Amino acid sequence: MVGFYGHVYDDTSILNRNSVPVFGASGVDTLALKMLYNPEITIGMSYLELIDYYQDKEI
Repeated sequence: MVGFYGHVYDDTSILNRNSVPVFGASGVDTLALKMLYNPEITIGMSYLELIDYYQDKEI
């Protein structure tokens, strides 16, 4: 089980807020897990810093 503060407003995400059954990870889910386990992503990074970090990377 994975949980994050807040909710994802994408019904294709396994983290969606509507309890809609989903059978597989979406792109949003994959990115969230990559961010969670990436040692280069640090607590306190702003949204703009994350955009800059991932801009040149293939997600």
